[in-house]
Amino acid sequence: MSRGAPDPVAAELFDRLESYAKQLAEKGLPEKKPLKRDATVIVFCQAFFQQFFEYGFAHEITAVDAQAKLEAARLRIAAESDGALAERIAVVRSFEDLCDLWPDVLGFTYGGLSSEFKRFHTNFIPRLLDRIITWLKKDGFADLAERAESTRKGWRQAVKKL
Repeated sequence: MSRGAPDPVAAELFDRLESYAKQLAEKGLPEKKPLKRDATVIVFCQAFFQQFFEYGFAHEITAVDAQAKLEAARLRIAAESDGALAERIAVVRSFEDLCDLWPDVLGFTYGGLSSEFKRFHTNFIPRLLDRIITWLKKDGFADLAERAESTRKGWRQAVKKL
């Protein structure tokens, strides 16, 4: 953690994700059905990005949808033109990706649900964790980065069987 600075995101978020990873390791994907809005991994994504955008951009994210993706893209483009940290920009890109995956993960669409649902678990979350860790290290939050690394390790083990 940076001296005197509060953590940019709550460490407890990673506890939630580890709990979900343990469920995945034990039970696998929940019958390839869409996730409920209160599923642990969904709550993690929503809370993480809400806290990240507040910390990194003083911007409130209120949804995961096309409008939020547009807002995030505007913030990213402005940050890129201002020479902002590439690590933070990579996390914004993950949010943009999440906005595309969100309807399938929650079962709002018909096409490709099964493949997108699996991709969310096996590709999106690991890549997000990689980007989170890189960002936290660069911004000087070593303790929180270690916490995220522990979560990433558990997640990778859990999705090997999927």
